[in-house]
Amino acid sequence: MVAMARHGVKREPSAGPAPRPPIQAACLCYRSESPLSPVEPLGRRSSSAPDHPPTELLPLETRIGRITNPVPSGMGSLVSVVLRYEEQAMKARYTTLAGILCLVLALGSGCGESQRSPSSDTPIEPSNPTAPVRSTPTATKPAEILRPAPAETAQTTGDQAAGPAPRIEVENPEIDLGVIGPSTQHRAVFKFKNVGDADLKITRVTTTCSCFVPELAKKDYAPGESGTVNAVYHAGSSAGPVHKTLYIISNDPKQPSASLVITGTIRLKVVTEPTSLQFTAAKENAGAVPIRLSCTDQTPFAIRNITASNNAVTFDYDPEKKATEFVLQPKVDQSKLEQTLNGYVRIQTTHPEVPELTIPWTAQPCITLSQPRFILQNAEPGQTVTRTVWVTNHCGGTLEIASAESTKGMMEIAGQESKDGHLKLDIRITPPARKDEVMRYISDGLTLTFTDGRSATIYCTGWYKMQ
Repeated sequence: MVAMARHGVKREPSAGPAPRPPIQAACLCYRSESPLSPVEPLGRRSSSAPDHPPTELLPLETRIGRITNPVPSGMGSLVSVVLRYEEQAMKARYTTLAGILCLVLALGSGCGESQRSPSSDTPIEPSNPTAPVRSTPTATKPAEILRPAPAETAQTTGDQAAGPAPRIEVENPEIDLGVIGPSTQHRAVFKFKNVGDADLKITRVTTTCSCFVPELAKKDYAPGESGTVNAVYHAGSSAGPVHKTLYIISNDPKQPSASLVITGTIRLKVVTEPTSLQFTAAKENAGAVPIRLSCTDQTPFAIRNITASNNAVTFDYDPEKKATEFVLQPKVDQSKLEQTLNGYVRIQTTHPEVPELTIPWTAQPCITLSQPRFILQNAEPGQTVTRTVWVTNHCGGTLEIASAESTKGMMEIAGQESKDGHLKLDIRITPPARKDEVMRYISDGLTLTFTDGRSATIYCTGWYKMQ
């Protein structure tokens, strides 16, 4: 190649591209002498040569301009090859650097988007596709992705998934009876309809009071079919507000128990004074006071009948007499009263709106017990337990026990002491042996009979200790 250059012979280019020498070898030849000038690879740089920066730091056009200077004819092709490879290497470095920069920017952009509030409705704009250092991500709205579906949509989907279902709809779920009289009867008709798209099956109609009785013709109703619940309310004999409820139990998945309510007010047009009675056995005629009946609407009425619990209280009256007011004097049977310490007096009248009146009573007997009942917990057979009872005589006099009888032989009097008109009794309780493992509960009663003929009973209940 050097000989051809000396004789001025030009080297013809080959038909194909010249084989590319390894870039490492080209770089060694190119930079073997000086890193500053590619046009002086074989000789020394003269002292008069102008200073200039390293060729690697200059633009490609400048570097190509430099190689247009006269160079040895044998070096032209080599320099072109070196510059071509260096240009390709520089492009590769730029491409790699741009890719790394895009990756860093993309990661930074993703972190920024993840820190935004999901509830924000501001859309995220896509990056500029023409920017040399950023890729083109697809625009995404995190708020729209995280926002749940509306409740109506979810409910509709659930209903559709459930399929056809019955649905009961009550036309008049509450009926007001208004002002009514005591011991009167009233009818209430509740209308309902199956507004669903499947058969409605009513299991039963329940009530909260035996005074409110429902009637149902049938239990199965096709879609669109209507029905009724006929109810009869028996009003009480006492004045006050009324609030009673019925429940329709059906296969309606949304309303398996439909409520039917009646309201009203019981007002007495025949009132009593007093409204309740208090008896005391220690007083004459048990301390009974007269009972006054009066009609508030001035309608004359007659007393048809008067009854009392255990016939402990009786009255004198004329069933043929009509008036707007009556005064009744109770007559108390002391022995029967002590057997029925809580009872009622029922008065039936001919008044059209007050057929019956009820007056409750309570009574205090002559003899009272401080503890009329014992409860034994975890009792053991044969293990004795002692309890103390104080007996008080409200009718005056000294209490003396004539006899004490135990129903099952568990209870007996272990000791007694009279003090200040009271009688202190120590009651010994001995649980019997268990007949079998099934036997768990025990009970007994100790009846005390006093010398004046009165009596009182002390009861005992309990259960055995589990084995």
